[in-house]
Amino acid sequence: MKIFSRGLSIRVKLILSIYGTIIFISSVLGYFSYQYSADNVVNKVSIANQATVKQIDANLNFLQHEIDDISMQLELHDLVQSFLKGSASPLYTDKSLLFTMSLIAAKSYINLTILYNLSDDQIPFHMSNDGSNGIYPFSVFSGSGTYRKIDAQQGKPYWFRSDDELLIQNNKYPKIVMGRMVRDLNDYHNIGLLIMCVNEKYIRNLYADNLQTNGGSIAIVDGSGSVISHGGPDFYPAAGQSSRFVADAGRHQEGTLVENVGGQPMLIAYSSLNEVGWKIYYAVPMVSLTKELNAIKKFTFYIVAGCLLALLPVMLLLSSLLTLPIKRLLRSMRRFQAGRFDERVKIMNNDEIGQLSEGYNTMVASIKDLVNKMYVLQIREREAELNALQAQINPHFLYNTLDLIFWKAQASGDKEIALMIYSLSRFFRISLNRGEGMTVAAREKELVEHYLLLHQKRHKHKLSYDIRFEDDVLPCMIPKLILQPLVENAMLHGLEKQKNGGHIIVTAARDGEELRFAVEDDGVGMDDEQLQALFSPPAERPAAAAMPELPGGYAVHNVVERLKLIYGDRYKMAFSSTPGVGTRVEIVLPADMPAAKGGITA
Repeated sequence: MKIFSRGLSIRVKLILSIYGTIIFISSVLGYFSYQYSADNVVNKVSIANQATVKQIDANLNFLQHEIDDISMQLELHDLVQSFLKGSASPLYTDKSLLFTMSLIAAKSYINLTILYNLSDDQIPFHMSNDGSNGIYPFSVFSGSGTYRKIDAQQGKPYWFRSDDELLIQNNKYPKIVMGRMVRDLNDYHNIGLLIMCVNEKYIRNLYADNLQTNGGSIAIVDGSGSVISHGGPDFYPAAGQSSRFVADAGRHQEGTLVENVGGQPMLIAYSSLNEVGWKIYYAVPMVSLTKELNAIKKFTFYIVAGCLLALLPVMLLLSSLLTLPIKRLLRSMRRFQAGRFDERVKIMNNDEIGQLSEGYNTMVASIKDLVNKMYVLQIREREAELNALQAQINPHFLYNTLDLIFWKAQASGDKEIALMIYSLSRFFRISLNRGEGMTVAAREKELVEHYLLLHQKRHKHKLSYDIRFEDDVLPCMIPKLILQPLVENAMLHGLEKQKNGGHIIVTAARDGEELRFAVEDDGVGMDDEQLQALFSPPAERPAAAAMPELPGGYAVHNVVERLKLIYGDRYKMAFSSTPGVGTRVEIVLPADMPAAKGGITA
């Protein structure tokens, strides 16, 4: 994102920012408005669907009561009692049941009535008005599990579907069946079985109107989980599957919830208030409830998009007025960069851009004066010399890679290699010093410590050293890399030629307003000609004193040149060496450089 925005002008950034803000605010407001409206719609539909479920439940209860009443009339009729006991003529020839049979015939939803006498001795009485025929003998139906459930009710009605039962051989339409045992009025033992069937289509008509309005589905389920009646797309789980709305209906008498069914969110209302244990589920797809809201959402999107397009010319005009003074200032700056030091910007307003232009004019005038005095040129020449000298001794290595190697060594358990990699990484990091030419004495001390540690590992502990810095020296600012070249020189000229190695001492102390640094070794020492060569570049050294195998002298020469550029004649550097005894180098620097603030950090 940052890389993309860098190449954009302020005008484009301004337009994109305003448009982005408008789109963001519109999106947030639209989202919450949509959610609020959708929640309201869902709540209202939930209430309406719950009322619909209750109405269906009330209609079913009424239907069940009617059939229960009619079946009771038949059961208590004397002729029926006599017929089932085998002591009366067939019911077809007797007119005393005419009223009850007429009542049954008047109920168009009762399609079939069957009366068994619990044996195959007599032909079961049956009356059908939908063409269904072929009643199975009692001995066939009595072997079913449904009959055992009817018998367990002890005279109370039991409801079930006729689809899978051996009850009717030629069943024209699916039926919902009420079965109850007929009991002897004298001793209350079972003497018969009464079957009354309701066309399932009639029950479906009780809720069909609701399915046409919103694409919903309704399922009526009995107490065992079997679907009694169903309308609309399937949503009730098959046997062995579970769902949250079925579990909720088992715990509560009524309620509403939203659940994903077949990957589609559905609003499901349920009721468990039915007197025979039926449960009614009414499921409506959420997409049908929010269809109008989706249309409003699209309309709102088009309105916002149209407004943004209409706003574009206005935004272009306003952004042009705002950025025009900035463009004038930018063109003036480019002319100033080309060498026109008399450049000025005309100030049109006293706003922030006007104040910026006024500050620019003042800056240009000041720079012109400085250029005229050659001040900038002199400073940059000295900085160029300093940077060139530092570049010769600044390693510029990728210490991040060394950090990675350090952690790899740590992970593999090689602590000695990890220590060496860590010292080398710290050496490079402190050498770079974030590009700064000055550092605190504490960092220079740490640099020397890591440098000597690496050489000690290299020479297999033939090298020993001692570093002593006084505490009041540590926060003082000094040029970076002024001690390490001296230590390097002590290694190359003093100790490498000795088979037994040697000892190096590095000290730092404060003496009033001066800082004293010393590097001392007990190596082979140097004569006067070799000492003189250390202060000269290799190209200017005498042939007899040239030491191509010892590059440390070049670094010492660079240290001297850097100290001259930074301190002028305010520093001192002294070498003393005795062949066969050793060499001592001492640097004295002024201590008036500003101390490091906030403590010493790596």
